[in-house]
Amino acid sequence: MIYLNQEEDTSKKSSTVQKRQVACIVSINTLIQGKYIRQDGWQPNYILTKDNNEISRVNLMGVIIDISLDNKSFLVDDGTGNIQVRAFEEIKQLKDIQMGDIVNIIGKPREFNDDKYIIPEIVKKVEDKRWVDVWKKRLSIKELKKTKSVNLQDKEKGKLNQNTNKTSQKITKKETPNNHQPVEKTQSVFDLIKKLDKGEGADFDEVVESYGLTDGEDIIKNLLKEGEIFEIKSGRLKVLE
Repeated sequence: MIYLNQEEDTSKKSSTVQKRQVACIVSINTLIQGKYIRQDGWQPNYILTKDNNEISRVNLMGVIIDISLDNKSFLVDDGTGNIQVRAFEEIKQLKDIQMGDIVNIIGKPREFNDDKYIIPEIVKKVEDKRWVDVWKKRLSIKELKKTKSVNLQDKEKGKLNQNTNKTSQKITKKETPNNHQPVEKTQSVFDLIKKLDKGEGADFDEVVESYGLTDGEDIIKNLLKEGEIFEIKSGRLKVLE
């Protein structure tokens, strides 16, 4: 793992320095398509995405497809695009990383002559490729939340308000859809999956049997649908943390 802070000298910063920004899980294509915004003072520069998100720190995962001879930069591809990762000094860990290896990168987006790149803070080789699925799942959940947010804005504009109000007045407890499971039951299954997972995921049938109630399978399916858990492989459940 690499920790780099070439740009910062915290001893010289004033009391107005901003809090450390959250590293956003993001696709490379989102960064490339965004607009780089420069700010004055200690305000961090950022990329303004097409959906108006401001990203000043990134969390990327991809495959190394090229490494510089001086080990100060490399090119990473996540399937949506590729981007350079550049440091101001030799990245020693690159000596143990080869082209084709998967890496997780946390860093800051920058731009020079309209060419976007990443200054790395952390570079970590991903030994267990299952973490790629976890990262993709988190990215998918983030994109799903954006979609839900857009849909909510549409409702607030009145496109669906009338039908929604009429429907809500007619719903009784007996008519509540089955996919809205009681919070206590859902949490019970969620905790059970964590308990039975010894590293390789919890067995689907074992979770259902240990839960003991007839709606166990439905709760698991809803958790999968909502992205709270995922199948690390067929029949093996894992909590997304």
